[in-house]
Order: sequence, then C-alpha cells, then structure tokens
Amino acid sequence: MANRAQAPDVKAVEQAEAAAEYREAQADKNFTLEVLRRSIEWKLYQNEGKLSAKEVNLILGYDQQPAEAQKDYLDECGPALAGLFLKVLSSISALDTLEYTVVLIDQLFSGAEKSDEQIAIAAEYFLTFKRENPQVDLAAPFLQILSSSGQHNPFTLLRVQHILAVLLAASYSNRRADKLSAADEAQQRQTVSTFLRYLISKISQLSGSSAVPSLAAGSSDAVSPSSSSAASSRELLACLSSLKDLLRASPRIQELFAELDGLRALTGLLTKETQNAQLLYLVGFNIWLLSYEKTLALKLNDLGVIGKLVAVVKVNVMEKVIRISFATLRNLLDHNVDVFNEEMIGHGLPSVVDTLSRRKFKDADVANDMARIGEVLAETMRNMSTFDKYAVEVQSGALNWTNPAHKSEIFWRENINQFENGAGPRFALVQSLIKWAAPHPAGAIAAGSVAGAPGSAEREEIIREVACFDLGEFARFHPEGKKVLAQLKAKEVLMKNLQDKSPRVSKAALLATQKLMVANWEMLNKNSSGGVAALVSQKK
Repeated sequence: MANRAQAPDVKAVEQAEAAAEYREAQADKNFTLEVLRRSIEWKLYQNEGKLSAKEVNLILGYDQQPAEAQKDYLDECGPALAGLFLKVLSSISALDTLEYTVVLIDQLFSGAEKSDEQIAIAAEYFLTFKRENPQVDLAAPFLQILSSSGQHNPFTLLRVQHILAVLLAASYSNRRADKLSAADEAQQRQTVSTFLRYLISKISQLSGSSAVPSLAAGSSDAVSPSSSSAASSRELLACLSSLKDLLRASPRIQELFAELDGLRALTGLLTKETQNAQLLYLVGFNIWLLSYEKTLALKLNDLGVIGKLVAVVKVNVMEKVIRISFATLRNLLDHNVDVFNEEMIGHGLPSVVDTLSRRKFKDADVANDMARIGEVLAETMRNMSTFDKYAVEVQSGALNWTNPAHKSEIFWRENINQFENGAGPRFALVQSLIKWAAPHPAGAIAAGSVAGAPGSAEREEIIREVACFDLGEFARFHPEGKKVLAQLKAKEVLMKNLQDKSPRVSKAALLATQKLMVANWEMLNKNSSGGVAALVSQKK
C-alpha cells in the first residue's frame, strides 16, 4: 500500500525559509562590505574638473566617517550632500565610483534598524535639494543606470531600483503632490509611469522564466547567490518590494499601475505551484494594497484573484502568506459586492476557513479575518437557493462532484428554466459550461491563466468532466436544449473532447454527445441492449 503524502511540517518550512533569507541577506551584506572597502580618490575628480574643491571637501566630510559623525553631518549638510550624490551619478562614468556612490545612498534607506521616519528624513534631503534646484530631475540619474543595466553589477541595479522607489514614493505622496503645478504633476506622472513600466516588464519577464525557485529549496541553485535561478528570484523579489513602496504611497500610483496593465503581471505570479513563500507574500501584499480601492478590486476579480488566493491558502503553510491572503479576501468582502462573496463560496473558501480555524496562528489578525469571512459567507449561503449555489460554482469555474446538484434529476427538472435567466446574456451559465469544458493549452486552467479556475492538472480534468456532464443534462432536460447547444457550438467542443487524453473527460464528452443526439434518452437507456453504457465501456 502506497504511503499517503504527509502534511508539510510548518516549523521545518519556516526554518528553511528563514535560513534561505539569511543566505540572501549575507550575500547582499558581503557585496556592501566589498564595495565600501574601496578607497575612492575624490580629489582626482577635482583635478579632472568634474568636481569642485568645495564638493570634494563636502563628500570627504561624510565618506569613511563613523556612523554617529555621518548622522550629525547629514543633519547639517543633508540636502547639499544629496545633490552632490546626484551629480556624481550624472557626471562620473567610472563603475567603481558609481557603485560606491549608489551604496552610500542606499545605506540612507536600507537596514533593519532604519525606521520609516528615518527613511522619510533621508528622502527629504533629496526632495529639499529638488525644491531648491527645480531644474534638477531627481529620477534621471537612476533611470539612466537602469537603462544601461548590462554595464552594472546586479546588486547595484537592485539598489538603484530601491532608491528610486523610495524617492518617487516620497515625492508622490498626497501631501506633496497637491502642491505641484500642472506641468510638474504631468512630469512626475511621466517619471512614475516610466519606472512602473520598467517594473512591470521585469516582473513579466522574470515570472515567464522557470527560475523562480523556492528560497527554501535544497538545490544548489537556491543556496548559491551567484546561480542564475537565485539571481532571478532575488531580482523578482526586489521588483515586488519596490512596487510595494510605490503602491503604498498614493492611490494615484495604484491607478496608474492598473492603467499600465500591471494587475495582470502581478496576479500572474499568484499560483499555488509557487513554493517561494516570500514571493507569495510580496505578491499578496501588493494585491492587498490594491484591494482597498473598489474599482481596482473589481479589476482584480476579473483576473481571477479570489480563486488564486483560495488555491494558495489551501496548500501554503507559511503564516505570513496565509495572513496576507485572508487580509486581502476580507478587504474584498468588505466592499459588499455580491459577486465577491459568490466567488469565494464557489471556490470553496468556507471549507478552507473551517479547516484552518483549527490551527493556532501567532498573529490574532489571521483568526479575526477568518472568523469575519466565515460569518459573512455563512450568511450569504443561508440566503442562497440550491440553484444559486450551482450558478456560483459554474460562474467561478470551481466545478466539482461534491455538489450533488450535478447528478440530481430533481435539481435539473425543477431548475432547468432558470438557465435562461440571471444577470448577463441569456443562457450565460450554459456559455460558462462550454468555456470550462473546452480544451485549453496544457495546464492553462491549472496555472490560472483561464481566470477563475486555478488548480492542479487533475483538478482541471474534473472541471472539464463536470462541465461536459452538465451540458449533456442541459440537452436532456431543457425543451430547446439541443437547439441552444447547437447555436452556442457546444457540439464542436464535445466532439473534440471525445479524443481527449483524459479518460474521464472523453467519457463525459461521449455521454453528453449521446444526450445531444438522442431524441429520447430514457427510452434508449431502458430498451437499448447495453445502451450508452456499452458505448462508454468500449470507449474505455
């Protein structure tokens, strides 16, 4: 007897993730230390006419000084030093000096010991310099480095990306943006658009590669900071972190991100097959930020985000992933949009809540969010008829044999005319069944690219099997069922499914096709020698 798969050890997974994150942090720290060991001959740039004597003295007063001395120096000369850093990045091409300057700037915004207030103060040095020198483009030196990425160390690029995100977020806050002239507002929007396009492009490029490993994986790729897969994972995480900084800053940036089709790139990363907990957490955090705005929440729903979140919490054991997923689902629920509740029910969220509520979480917010979601969905279900529940299942694509309605003749006889009604076009539910029954590119439903029905390859087969069966029942019970299915081209879908490599799909398609073609199904079953059952056994 084969051993049943054991539930993942939560503690072991958390320890592996922590160890992997530590390795990544060490790789980053080692790069910083290596760069800061360099001795930059600033006076040579004075001799070359690239820096003035005053500027050289300004940077020497900060460079290589003790931390406390640097802090005091920033209090006195912060904006001037910020301007000098920008000048170095714009006018000096030596890579060692550029890398060194980038690290100096990034240290103002990075480190576990840095509070949000300290980061805001550091950003203010640059913003003050900008206000005193309106002709200066804060973003230009950093965008220039990103556009010539092939010349630079990957660690440098990640720091440049982080710096730019912090500065744009600070400059685009509601408080500051309200003071801008129309021309400055347009310029700022253009700059943020440029950077968002860069991030969206990188996210799409990196998510399309196979190199998004689990940080906790035991492979050498996950351990070695120089491996291509580890580098891709690190770069993707950095993009998501930078995006988080921007989306937190202003609803206007969120709207701009959606206009640039960033929602599609972001939700494409939300899949239960992804084992990298930090990746799922950052994706979830960004979606959580976006889910506060109702118009964006509706767009996220169109991309199947509810089904994706439910699929993730079904299999991922990391508390931070579960926490941000339920926080997002609660945000969606609080919009009081019926379709959100129905999607959650259709994808089986109530049973997931019931299962996870037995687990103890460190953060009380997880239990609170699950309890609230459970209460609201239970109330929604109490007010739903059997047909309502069936319709929700079909619309969401979460088709499953666990719903007895599929094989209940009573259900079909009593509710068949309701297939003509409801929101949207006539026979919308039938059209949904045809969509779920249709063959898709390998793994498309499993990967979530067919919005609303994420799951495994086996789950995909079940969805298509149930859809085919229900199409047959519609043909059998609706007075005009065969005519309607012919007009909607359901027969073509079923005929293709006859040759499907999945026995369960081909069997269901055969049964449905027979129901579509036979005038009196019950009489055939009673009088035919073996009837359709014989045909099915031959097909097997």
